[in-house]
Order: sequence, then C-alpha cells, then structure tokens
Amino acid sequence: MSQMKLIALFVLMVLAGGAGSWGAEADGGDPLGLGELKARGEKLEVSWVVLAGLPNELLGGGVRADGTDAAGLDRDYLKGLDGVGGEAEVVLRDGMVVRYQDDKTGRLWEAKAARMNRKLGEVVNFQDLVTASDRRVGYAYGEIAAKEAGQVYAVFGSDDRAVVWVNGEQVHAFRKHGRSMALGDDAFAFEVKRGVNRVMVKVENGTGDWGFVWDLMTRGEQEAMHRRQQLKVKVERLAGMRVVGLGDEGAYQFHVGDGAFPELGFENETMAAEVLGDYALRVRWFDGEANEVEKPVGVGRYGAVIEVLSDEVSVTRGYPFYGLPDGYEKAGLLGEIDGDYLEMVGIDRAVLTDGEAMMGVEQVWRQEDLVAKQQRRARVLGALHAWGEQRKAGAEWEEWLNTRIMSSDYLLKVKLKADGIEAKPNRRIEGPRVIGADEERGMMVHEGGLSEAGFKEGFKEAIAEVCQTWSDEGGEPFTVMVVRKGVIGYRGAHYPKDSRVIDEKTRFHVASISKLLFSSVLSMARYEGLIDVEDALGLYLKGFAREGEKMMSVRMCMMHSAGTEGHGNYGGMGNLWFEENVKGMLPSLEPGVRVKYNGLSLNLVGRTLEVMGGVSFERYMQKKLYGPLGCVDTDVYDTSFGTNTTARDMAVVGQMLLNGGKYGALKFFDEKTRDEMLPVRRGDVFEKMSEYDDEYGLGSNWYRDVHEDEARTKLRFGKRMFGHGSATSSIFRVDLDHGLVITMARPGGGKDYEEHYQAFFHTIADYME
Repeated sequence: MSQMKLIALFVLMVLAGGAGSWGAEADGGDPLGLGELKARGEKLEVSWVVLAGLPNELLGGGVRADGTDAAGLDRDYLKGLDGVGGEAEVVLRDGMVVRYQDDKTGRLWEAKAARMNRKLGEVVNFQDLVTASDRRVGYAYGEIAAKEAGQVYAVFGSDDRAVVWVNGEQVHAFRKHGRSMALGDDAFAFEVKRGVNRVMVKVENGTGDWGFVWDLMTRGEQEAMHRRQQLKVKVERLAGMRVVGLGDEGAYQFHVGDGAFPELGFENETMAAEVLGDYALRVRWFDGEANEVEKPVGVGRYGAVIEVLSDEVSVTRGYPFYGLPDGYEKAGLLGEIDGDYLEMVGIDRAVLTDGEAMMGVEQVWRQEDLVAKQQRRARVLGALHAWGEQRKAGAEWEEWLNTRIMSSDYLLKVKLKADGIEAKPNRRIEGPRVIGADEERGMMVHEGGLSEAGFKEGFKEAIAEVCQTWSDEGGEPFTVMVVRKGVIGYRGAHYPKDSRVIDEKTRFHVASISKLLFSSVLSMARYEGLIDVEDALGLYLKGFAREGEKMMSVRMCMMHSAGTEGHGNYGGMGNLWFEENVKGMLPSLEPGVRVKYNGLSLNLVGRTLEVMGGVSFERYMQKKLYGPLGCVDTDVYDTSFGTNTTARDMAVVGQMLLNGGKYGALKFFDEKTRDEMLPVRRGDVFEKMSEYDDEYGLGSNWYRDVHEDEARTKLRFGKRMFGHGSATSSIFRVDLDHGLVITMARPGGGKDYEEHYQAFFHTIADYME
C-alpha cells in the first residue's frame, strides 16, 4: 500500500463498453437479478480463482510513470497460457500453476491458483494466499451469470493499481499511483451478455495491503448514489467560499473600524447564489473575552460566527477580526508588521521580543493570497494584542506558544459560547501524573554503552556509514535515532554533500506519523475515563448522530472507517468550525462499512477533545505530551499530518509507548491502554466492515517488512513492531519484542528509498545481540 493514499470523489465513468451518461433514458434493467437478491436479504457471490505472488518488476533506471516505478500492471504474465491471447482471455482454474521467468535476473517465479468465494462488497485479499506480498502482482478470475443482456453498474476499490476486463474487453483501469482500498473510489459501467460472463481483475502491490473490493448495482441505485454525491459536491463548493467584510477591499475585509462592525457577505456572491439558491446569513459578534456584543467595544480581537441558511445546505462558520484604534492609517494596513506598525494598530511593540510570536508574523508576510493574508493578519494581530495585555499583567511566555495556538484558544471559546456549551474543567485531560514512590519508573532515553543497549561493537560506525550513503545517494537530509533498552545506540544528522547543513535539532515535516502521536494524547483521555473508543461523536459534537447507521464512533474515526475523506480539508484543526462541513456530508457517508484512509476523521476526534474540555488541540499536545517529555523541537497543527519534529523528540515518545505509558517519574497511561492502540483485525470490531481481514489500530500499523530470506518467510525484528507511515518517508518504529525504538525525520523519500531502507534496518538487525 502506498503511503500516499488516494481520496477520490465518486464519479460515473463513461466506458467503451457502452456506459451511458446520468441523463440517459435507458435504465439497463437488472440483468443479474440483483434486485431479487436484495429483496431476500442476499448478495451475489462470486467464486473467484485467485493467482497471487507474481513479481511486480521495476521499470528500471530510476524511471517513474504515473507516480510509480512499477512495471507489473502493464506486463502480461499469462500470455500464451492455455493457448489464448493473454490475461484478458485466460480462464484460471483452481490448482492451475503459472510459471514466469524474469528476463533480467533469470529467476523463475511460480504461483498456484486457489478458489476464494466472496460476496459483493467483500474484499478479495491476495495476502490470504501468500506470505511475501510486497512488490507482487495478482489475478482474480470469476464468472457472473446474466438472465438477459444489459448494462451493469459497478463501484470498485483496489490496493494498489488495477485493471478489470469483462468478456475480454477492458472496462476499467486505475493506474495513477499506489493507494489504499476503498469501495467507491472508482465507478464504471459495462455490458453483460445473456449467460456466463467472464471477469478478470489484475491488481499490483507496492508494499503493505493488497487486494480489491467491488459491488454491482442497478442504474436506479447508482442514480440515488449520484444524488447524494451532488449534495456532497455542493457542500464541498460551499466550504471553499469565503465570507468577508463588504464595502471595502484588501486590508479592511477582516478588520473592524469606525465604531461599527462591517457588513459581511460571500466574497463571490454570484457563486454563492449558484450553489445555494436563495440563502441568508445570520451573523453574531463576540469580543476578546468571547462575550456576544452588538457593537465594537475597543481595540483588539473579535470573532464573527456566521450561519449560512438555505433550503438544501446550512452550515455555521467563524472568522477572526481585529478591531482598530481611532486614527489608524488605512493605507498602512497592508505594510509589514514591525514595531511601528504594531503601535499604529494598538499593540505593544515589545511582544515581538517573545519567542515564537514572530512565527505568526512571518506566516503573514509569506501569504500570497490577499484575502487569506488579511484573514491571517487579523488572527495574528488579535493574538499579539491579547498577549500584550497578558504580558503587562505578568504572564510569562512559554517556549512552545505561538500566535496560531493563541488564536485557536480564543476561537474555541467563541465557538463554545455561540453553541451554548459550557467548558467543563472536569472533562479536561489532567495527566501525566507523577508516579508514586512504590511504583516502577519508566526507562528514559539516555546515553550509554553499546553493550548496555544490546548492540555489538562497531554498530555506530556501521550505521553512520549506511546513513550517510543513504543521504548522499538518495539526495535527502534526515535526522535519525536508534534506541534500545532506553540507551541511545546511534543518533545523527545526515545531509548530502553540497546541500544545506542540518543538525539534530532541525525539524522536518513527518506527515501521517502525526496520527500515532495524536493517538498518544487520546490514550491519556481514554485512560482517565474521559472518553471511550466506542463513544459516538454525537455525544460531544452538535449535529452528529448518537446512534443509527450514521453514527460515527471514536474507533471508526481513528481507524479510517467513518466514511470521511481528505487530509487538512475544510481548513483542518485551524478552522474551529470545520466539522460543520462534515455534517453536510452525512447523507453520503457510510460509517463503519469500509476503509477510507484519511485525516479528517481524526480531526473530528481532536475537535471532540477540544469541545469536551475547552482546551485547544495544539495546547493539549504541547502541555500534556511534548512538554512533560521534554520534546522542545516539535510544532503541531493537525491531528493527522501536521507535525514538524526531530528524530530525538519522536524517539522519546516512542520510548514512552515502549514502556507502556510511563516515562521516568511520569505516567501518561497504563500498558493496557497502550495495547488498545495496537492494530486489530477490522472485522473483529466492525460488524459491517467490507475489509474485514485488514489490520489497523488507533493510528498505528504493524511493520513486518524486513526479512532474513529472499522468500520473506522469517522476520528480522519482532512480530510486534508497530508505528505509522509518512508521506515524507519519515520513520517511527517501536519493537515491543526487542525493546527497540527507531526514528527518522526527513522531508522526502528521495532516490532508491526501499533499497536504502532495507540496508538501514538490516544493519541494525546485524548488530543486535
């Protein structure tokens, strides 16, 4: 499975097999009798003959096509079999043996076909037939009987790329890049003839999960799905339309001046009318203390909460505004933010001397979109003004604080006040707690000898050489740390020759490793009894279901099974009203039915923690996890992809997880809570899950990808090595069986990543005692 996951909108594709458009008169009937089966509560079952384990060869020479270096999808491994034309025509039979010889290496590959019965909507998992599944190609042959000729509509998902043939004709292909499997990622139509119809599906695999899932339906069912999709598209378009202050352009669109609040409206009113039809805006204003007000009460920050009301779609959103002093220079509002500028807008210039306050200012300067720039400027100025007042009252700056977190804290207060929700201190995470004198403490990451760590002499030199070669040949810098039994076996910062110099404190974006890091904070809340994985989001979030088929549980959200899509969409955690857009999607979502790898559902859990205790997600992460662990080089802004950090800080979190929730004298949670984070079989926790054999945890994956032998039958590390992948190819691994933590922070994969990855891990294994 690729670390970059495809999140696809449902689109009807017009294919060579004769598929019509949405507006076509012809229905296509029900040639497969699907309606009759549905009336009896049954589903069509296909008896597949599955062939797995053929090689997914490389294109070679560093060549990539459609985002991948794999050649297997376009290589016909069945050509000449049974004397027919190849993969599109072959009829696979149970027990059939296929042999393929690699022209480049001379290696002879052999695969044996086996029968696998699956109902529509159930996953055909190639990994059920083979142990070694990385970089492989598989086929599945099945037959479907039609009582008459007609058109059939299919929805499909695969991991990774795939081609589908019906009666020898290609009816679908997904070949862009690797992805996770989600039913409905693709849709297509094809013609069937009366009698038996031959179906061949070919799926290639990069790494990780490997299989496909499909469902067949009538035209009417797809039209109903299309109507739900149209509503979804409206919500998506609405989410991208900004509300601004009217009557003035540029600098004034998110500022309050002249003793009155500005009139608000959509930036593009024509598009708003096109999407919404007749609509109205209801605006409420809040001052710097989150009190609702009718008119401005002075200099400082304000919040506007806007209800967008229409017949089909209604949504609430909020924006920060900044109140300007009398006598401000309107023409100067677009200038750079320096001391003179701050004084002009009523802010103490001394705030610019405080740590990360400058971070928000620099973000404003880099913003190219003028409207977004002014929105961010209002957010930053509001935070700086509030901090200036706190500073005068004796408050001290905290190293991790920045204008983004200060703004999120304020907007959360506004959100709760507008929704009539009272923040409850007893619903806030209290930990970590100090371990009692009679309790065993957790091992801390520390310097020590190689023998103490359980490494042979020469390890540091060997791994340093492997790492520097990786950086030089791969072309990417990285920081790395290997810890065993709490002892640092190796730490380093590597960068290619003639590139920018980095050190161990250089931060890199680690993307989806954020999911496991956030899960650690969620585990604190679970351990303290504040929330349970089976809780419905509707218990905490206004407008979400508490029961029924649209109910989303915390577990569904953490395991990518809530039906949502996307990473950072709707503004991510920085938009304190992003979940309003998700509510608009509920008619088209199917929680608990299939896997859609995404970050949006984790953000819903993050929002749940915020609403429960009135504490912003970023503040929780810093105050409850990173601060107590001494992780001073980590910045966070999203639950699922928004973390900039170092190998050292990740290793400390990894050691805490290895210890079962303890670190030194601090207890974040217990070992039972840690184990509940680990991967489980989806079918064991979700009754209706189509990918029932797939394993995933609360933001965690197993990593069993380094083997002793070419046949990949024996692991070099423990079976209980877990972690999470990353779009930047950063590494977070915790081996519970060997007391090992391995972390790497890097900006991208670079050249020949897999080759260097294997050399890196094999070197660690070679030197372990």
